[in-house]
Amino acid sequence: MATDLFISVDQGTTSTRGLLFNSKGECLFTHQLPVTQYRPKPGYTEHDPVEIINGVKKCIEECVAFADSPIKGTFRCVVRIAIGLTNQRETTIAWDRLTGEPLYNAVVWLDTRTSHIVDNLIDVHKDKNAFLVKKIYAFYFENNRNAYFNNVPKVKEAAKKGTLCFGTVDSWMFYKLLGRHITDVSNASRYFMMNLSTCSWDSELCQTFGIKREYLPEIVSSSELYGYYETNNGQRIPIAGCLGDQQAALVGHQCFSVGSLKNTYGTGCFLLANTGNVPVFSGKGLVATVAYKLGPQEPVVYAIEGSIAIAGAGINWLKQNLKIIESEDDFNNACSETPSTEGVYFVPAFSGLFAPYWALEAKGKHIIRALMESFAYQARDVKQFKESEKIVEVIKEEMNYDKIHFKVDGGVSNSDVCVQFQSDILGTAVERPKMRESTGLGAAIAAGLGVGFWKNLTQVSNSINPDIQVFTPKMSQEGSL
Repeated sequence: MATDLFISVDQGTTSTRGLLFNSKGECLFTHQLPVTQYRPKPGYTEHDPVEIINGVKKCIEECVAFADSPIKGTFRCVVRIAIGLTNQRETTIAWDRLTGEPLYNAVVWLDTRTSHIVDNLIDVHKDKNAFLVKKIYAFYFENNRNAYFNNVPKVKEAAKKGTLCFGTVDSWMFYKLLGRHITDVSNASRYFMMNLSTCSWDSELCQTFGIKREYLPEIVSSSELYGYYETNNGQRIPIAGCLGDQQAALVGHQCFSVGSLKNTYGTGCFLLANTGNVPVFSGKGLVATVAYKLGPQEPVVYAIEGSIAIAGAGINWLKQNLKIIESEDDFNNACSETPSTEGVYFVPAFSGLFAPYWALEAKGKHIIRALMESFAYQARDVKQFKESEKIVEVIKEEMNYDKIHFKVDGGVSNSDVCVQFQSDILGTAVERPKMRESTGLGAAIAAGLGVGFWKNLTQVSNSINPDIQVFTPKMSQEGSL
């Protein structure tokens, strides 16, 4: 049986997953490993970089083993196999260039240990938009940079010796798998030190943050041949695609046209809309970012993004802390059986509130339903710029574009009740694919383009035609307010 296969490694906040796709976008195999969460102090969230890379390698090996296994007694004839990487964004790792050993735990994107810096920055920049300063400095790279450079002696020593490597999880994976210190442009755009127009490190921003250029990885496209990974059985497999996890989901949904939008319900909840070849800078609490650059000579495509800190993590809180459910099925069943919250509202601000409020100081059978509804309300709030207008309208306004196509994926989207409620609250149709591994599929698509299996996005769309379920609003306009 001749086939082309693509391995995706989805290194996320709570797990590392290996997925095997065929050229039709069908997921043939998955292997998942948990990621240990370290919380040494309130507001701290850390991961072990060694555990991360060991999990990545294990997932690759398991996918390769499945690809080499027989089907009904007959071995597959694998014509081509390539690896695509996708990762939790903004989580940063520091390591020594000579030894390849990490200098400290990974500081996770949910970490708020340096949020006090925000207040100082607001005082310093009183002549500037304090809201904007708070949003940018608290959430992005400056948060993690301070965690390392101000508090970790090993990092200071490596910087002094000139052996420091610093970057996001994708750059750590590239270094350990290929020996290269590189980052794809979609991840690089999350450092807040890259010029979005030129897609290169901005010397003024690097100087402002006290980061020397030599600490940072080389910026590469999201789809190209980066190198070959040698498996335990001696196979040399090209690694040819890399995207930040939310950008990978955008590609997996084939949001290739301006105005196409996806919302991923994972650990957090992340909404991205394709804005085309020009970045759209929001004044309403959203963030301009690179969506993808699918080849060294291909144009950069941008997105506008709204981030919600807690989605699936809230379900875990119901299981582990309140202990009122035991599984995701319990969550879905309770939501289905409970038509309303009886006046209960749930504000999942365990790490503060992200877009559009950026209030990091906010902490905090009807409760279950209230949590589910909170996902939808926050997704609407991400797009609000007036109290009476919803998220779809603010993106239309910011993009000066009328046609918005809303797509969802992620674990929480398995709940019909949740997706229907999202459609009701937004007042727009919501599309959910039958195969909901959109993040992994996006990395696979990038890898397929990187090795030349697909020559362009038209060939991708002709090859991958997912089954889609459409949810349309059933709630009255008054009820959705």
